[in-house]
Amino acid sequence: MDTSLDPEKACEDFSRKVSDLPKPKLALLGIGKDGHTASLFPQKPCYKCSEVACFSEGPDGLKRISLSFEFLRSSEKIAFFAVGKEKERAIKGLIEGFDLPCTKVAQGKEVILFTDIDL
Repeated sequence: MDTSLDPEKACEDFSRKVSDLPKPKLALLGIGKDGHTASLFPQKPCYKCSEVACFSEGPDGLKRISLSFEFLRSSEKIAFFAVGKEKERAIKGLIEGFDLPCTKVAQGKEVILFTDIDL
C-alpha cells in the first residue's frame, strides 16, 4: 500500500494491485477485543473503493485500508486467531452471531477458530 497517498487514492491504488487475485480458498484473520477483523471496525463505516478494498478510520483515529467484507466473504473458509482473555467477549459474539465485523465476514462460511479461551 502506498501510504504517501491520501486514504481514498491509496485504496484505489491497492485495489488495482489486488483486483486480479482469485477468490481466496482461506482467509486467515485475527479478531480484536472489539470484534474487528482486518481493518473493519464496529460502528465505523468502511468506504468501498472497489469490490475488493475499502478504507476506514480506526478507533485510534488512524486511516486504514482493508480488503472488503465482500472479498473476505468470497473465501471458501474463514479462520480466526484470537488469543488472550480480553478477546473472550468478541469470540462469544462471533459464535452467537452478534453484529460484529468478524461475524459479518464469517457469515454463512465454515469457520476455523484458533484460541486459548475455554468456550
